[in-house]
Amino acid sequence: MAPEAFVYCWTDHATNKLYIGWHKGSFDDGYICSSKYMKEQYNERPSDFTRQIIASGSCKEMTSFETTLLRAENARKNDAYYNLHNGDGFYSYGPKTKEHIEKLKKPKSDEHKLALSLNHADVSGKNNPMYGRSIIAEKDLKWYTNGEEEKYCVEGTEPQGWYRGRRIKGTKFRPRTKEHSKKISLAKKGKSTKLKGYKYTKVSCPHCGAIGGGGNMTRLHFDNCKAKQ
Repeated sequence: MAPEAFVYCWTDHATNKLYIGWHKGSFDDGYICSSKYMKEQYNERPSDFTRQIIASGSCKEMTSFETTLLRAENARKNDAYYNLHNGDGFYSYGPKTKEHIEKLKKPKSDEHKLALSLNHADVSGKNNPMYGRSIIAEKDLKWYTNGEEEKYCVEGTEPQGWYRGRRIKGTKFRPRTKEHSKKISLAKKGKSTKLKGYKYTKVSCPHCGAIGGGGNMTRLHFDNCKAKQ
């Protein structure tokens, strides 16, 4: 009886790089791999690659075995492997293709800029909350207030009598406690909010004619549309 799945290893003899993967199917069904980058290299020079079957068995056994091998070598961060993950769902990003780099260099089209302005807040430059600030320098800082003033300082160095949080402009109320916030959350469960049913400005992709709103339109259409020549 033929095995349900198998673990394989491709060797690139030109670069001495490896690729480990698993596949549900037979040994000779023509499957190469799921890595787009490795497949591009294979299609350009297939004679440089050889495949070795490492193990066979059930799908559950093979996925577990593949993950064990990848984690043992930390393949996602190992330059000797084409693999971009260790079977854990966390990916590292491989080298960009020349086409991708050129695409990133090109300025956005007027239609794409318009769609961005309609569906996204402008947080560039001075509009960015972190403008002129450093995440590293501020990682240990917290906001404290006495109800009238507020101070950004390291925990434990706040003035006596001050408490965590920020002053609510126009009021002298203390910030909500965790217990208070939890009660509000429970009270609002199942109730509609202002954001529910929010309608984005509809825009049309000039390449495929798709109509929609929100981030998916600018992410999947306009300059990024698959129908763009």
